[in-house]
Amino acid sequence: MTHPSPSQRVLDAFGAVPPLEPLSGGRGTTFRAGDIILKRLDMTPEALHWQAEVLTPLTGRDGLRLSAPRRARDGELIVDEWTAWNRLEGATEPRRWDDIIRAGELFCDCVKDVARPPYLDDRQDPWGIADRVAWGEQPVEKDIVAAPFLSELLAIVESIRAPSEPCQIIHGDLTGNTLFHPGKSPAVIDISPYWRPRSFATAIVVVDALACENAPLAWARGHLVTDTQREVFTRALIFRVVSDHLLTAADDYTRPIQLLRQVMNSLSNTTPSTLDRS
Repeated sequence: MTHPSPSQRVLDAFGAVPPLEPLSGGRGTTFRAGDIILKRLDMTPEALHWQAEVLTPLTGRDGLRLSAPRRARDGELIVDEWTAWNRLEGATEPRRWDDIIRAGELFCDCVKDVARPPYLDDRQDPWGIADRVAWGEQPVEKDIVAAPFLSELLAIVESIRAPSEPCQIIHGDLTGNTLFHPGKSPAVIDISPYWRPRSFATAIVVVDALACENAPLAWARGHLVTDTQREVFTRALIFRVVSDHLLTAADDYTRPIQLLRQVMNSLSNTTPSTLDRS
């Protein structure tokens, strides 16, 4: 699908100079112009202003590179529905799950004192809905109930009695948004903020690794040792299954489901159940 590129007015406003290079990802609406990344606005203005306020002071931290929204010459963050971000060198690299998890921990350290943004309560996008369903804060409505594995996952999470963990801002989509570059600290981009335990960010990385990169089961099992880890892993699976269902995405979560069943069955000394998608 072809998407319109930013106009000359947008380029001038943000100080960007052609040529424009379309970038993969970003739903086809992201372009590079030199050291500036231009993206169609994909969040509410309130969320963008929150990111500018929170991330801008953190961009110079040691150990982790962060990209904050860039202001236009007149001080605005949005020009004709376009936003700008400073480009960070690096690229995603497959199978670096432990490094991605460490980058997520560093990000959590950077924002551990940031207050909960009120706009999170108003999110009605598939990811906001899926997050609330995963944490039992929204009922399973008719457009969600048919999501693969959902009824089984809800029963599993209900059966786990883990101690509660404190919530803070986390990045809920680290896997495709952590960049690596030789000689530089990892970079975390396209922040997807959620107010959850920091272990939830790790669990999402583990689910993604199993579903999308065929991660070894033994590695993943190491993140399912405690009740808390098993709970957040199950909630991460619910989050991915529901958001993908609402987006009509096609990722296959059979492997993480099978691993979770094996772990839960080993705890209860029962025979693993037959695979189904109820």
